[in-house]
Amino acid sequence: LNIDLVVPVWWGSHPDFGQAFLDRLAPYRVSLSIMNYRTDVLQLLNGAEDFLAWGDRHQRPVRIGLEAGTLTDETIRRYLPDSGSGELWQIPFASMSLLLLFDGIADYLRDSFLSRSAFRGISFHGLDEVYGELLND
Repeated sequence: LNIDLVVPVWWGSHPDFGQAFLDRLAPYRVSLSIMNYRTDVLQLLNGAEDFLAWGDRHQRPVRIGLEAGTLTDETIRRYLPDSGSGELWQIPFASMSLLLLFDGIADYLRDSFLSRSAFRGISFHGLDEVYGELLND
């Protein structure tokens, strides 16, 4: 049975949930999805490091989670198209479409982690909060 464990970013450096705990998972067929919900690129890179190092050592896949839901004290902006805005994906979701705007952070993270054998992509969290009403239909 393949299991993906979703863990908070602070587990990577935590004295009880850090490397000792992760190393005990190594014999099992687990992958990790890291709730690395930061907006600062350096914090994203640093938060992923302990997990990617573990994945590299034990040949286990690691996904980096980015928040897609609402955050407290958020700033709401209206974006207008221009050539440097990013890439917009339209994905069928329930009875509507989900729009994901990749503004460069995801590309930057992908390029930064691409050389790591453990890196298996980026996960998005919070879609149930944003689109919860659609799921209840």
